[in-house]
Amino acid sequence: MGSFEPVSLGDKDRITSLLRMFPHNEASEYTFTNLFIWEGTDKIEWMEEDGFALFRTWPQGTLHYLIAYAEADRLHAALETAITTAAQAGQPFSMHSIPEWYRDMMMECMPNRFRFEREARLDDYIYHSTDLISLAGKKYQSKRNHINRFMNVYGRRYAYAPYALHMADDCMMIYDHWLQTHQEPEALHGERESVRRALYHADVLDVVGGVILVDDKPEAFSIGERLNEEMAIIHIEKANLKIPELFSLINRDFAANAFSDLKWINREEDMGDEGLWKAKQSYHPARMIEKYHATITDD
Repeated sequence: MGSFEPVSLGDKDRITSLLRMFPHNEASEYTFTNLFIWEGTDKIEWMEEDGFALFRTWPQGTLHYLIAYAEADRLHAALETAITTAAQAGQPFSMHSIPEWYRDMMMECMPNRFRFEREARLDDYIYHSTDLISLAGKKYQSKRNHINRFMNVYGRRYAYAPYALHMADDCMMIYDHWLQTHQEPEALHGERESVRRALYHADVLDVVGGVILVDDKPEAFSIGERLNEEMAIIHIEKANLKIPELFSLINRDFAANAFSDLKWINREEDMGDEGLWKAKQSYHPARMIEKYHATITDD
């Protein structure tokens, strides 16, 4: 049996090829970018056996597996290996962030072996890209008002630019200023590391980004990537809180400049945070990707 190793940049090509095993997947957790940028916080590890690969995390020292990537005839072996290696680590088996289609595969492969519970805080919010770009109709009136207010004050001083590595320091300053306003900044130190990795390794990760400039100075940025031919994922979005209208503007401009040819935009989960829930609901998602948590049944 192989051993688990931390996800590193050197693993990008191999892990990316493994993730293509499920080309219909739309869940935000399952991109190399997401695995790498959160490795520093959640201790994301992986191992590969003949015909399958396992990914697991250790947030706050508790073990959780992500879905096993396996060919159909190796899924049983992959799940059994996950159960065995959890026991070897002295941890109960726990698998998080399971999309509904994968839950069904597990139930068919190993009937009555797992107990599944909904994990609504990890559901992904999916939007029509045309909605985020056009902001048309009454339901987006407040977003258009935000942008109009910004343009009335900053219109002649504003520009949109694709993200480039030379902007990394300025974008980290935007994040750090945002972090200072948070009531519990220590809880976000892990997020800070994920933002740093995304910004400073953007060229290797193949992510794209957008930046709002005011007086030639970066004041908002967003980082995302193309998941497939129809969907993009937005990993990061931050702005100068002294100009609150920037959030509506970077959301629209990034979608329009980077992903206008795609049908869907995945803006990830709300993690059970009320503020994030309100913000994501305010853009009226077209649908949600439901997630589940699996444990072993008592029998």
